[in-house]
Amino acid sequence: GQAAGNSGTMFFVDSYFRPQNRSGFIPLMEETFYLAYSDRHRFARMSDEELTPEEYSKETFLYSKGCHSAYDATRAFSKHNDFEPMGIMECVSTETILTFLESGMGVALIPDISWNISKHPSIIYRPISDKPLTRTLYLQTLLPVDSFPVGDSFISFCKEYFQMIQRLGKKHDLKRESIVELAAETVSK
Repeated sequence: GQAAGNSGTMFFVDSYFRPQNRSGFIPLMEETFYLAYSDRHRFARMSDEELTPEEYSKETFLYSKGCHSAYDATRAFSKHNDFEPMGIMECVSTETILTFLESGMGVALIPDISWNISKHPSIIYRPISDKPLTRTLYLQTLLPVDSFPVGDSFISFCKEYFQMIQRLGKKHDLKRESIVELAAETVSK
């Protein structure tokens, strides 16, 4: 998301697999990646022990266009498990990925909070237990905050909002409840 002023874009929200310790990067929320696939996918019938590097190497991993955190997590996952995926396919959007997954095409590393996964009950989300992978959402300030009249207020709002989203994500089963609806209910109270 962006907030625009007379000087152009001033803020940008993006996710990163590796911590950003540079000036202008304000952490908002941390998410854990899960391995996702259809309940009809062959992985659905396999135990954790059966999911070997050889099995992973037979799969195409999907990620959303411009989502470098998911791409980086996929690369880290394959390196840690010592395999090269059959393919890594960039998709137009998260909805495209979820549609492909539902139809049994490919697998993906999916963040546990920000995607509206409750609308896709046929997708299985398997924890990555041996070495969990996370990403952090950051608010990037692209221009000095003092050049935007309500810059500090906007930053405070973003921090509070995403802290609320993270709390809701930890408290609720997002496979059954929509984070979008939970957030809207919480904000309207």
